[in-house]
Amino acid sequence: MWDLALRFVRRLLYGHDAEPTPYLIFIILHHTCGWTCIPFNIYYPDYYYYWNIVFTMEFVATYGDLISEYKYFLDLKTRSGKFKMKVLVISTFFIVFWGRGINYTWNSYHILKHFYETGMIIYLFILYICTFVVFGFFNFYVMIWPYA
Repeated sequence: MWDLALRFVRRLLYGHDAEPTPYLIFIILHHTCGWTCIPFNIYYPDYYYYWNIVFTMEFVATYGDLISEYKYFLDLKTRSGKFKMKVLVISTFFIVFWGRGINYTWNSYHILKHFYETGMIIYLFILYICTFVVFGFFNFYVMIWPYA
């Protein structure tokens, strides 16, 4: 959380341009999601649907980071460079849409169903509000915003 506090201090000292509002929203959502994963790690170390979400989120983020770095090396003045860029952007969109959209929704449904069936209503409510709603906004921000 130190980096979030540092960003707010930089914004206060240097103004709005030092830390733009959309970036701060991104950081706040990212850290909220990270903190709400701690109870899952403790109480559900072997739960398949949770770890499926964790793996998919990490895989999709790593894929997106690697592809975004690779795109800097493409020569967009050539036809093959433009074609590679199109293929990479389209593949990244579909992998992100699958991982942060379809897979996330499917696994979240199973986790919420498990909480409801086992009678953990308080845990269900807290994690639903803190994790799935906030992370849903985060996924929307990551998945839809860049392509809009």
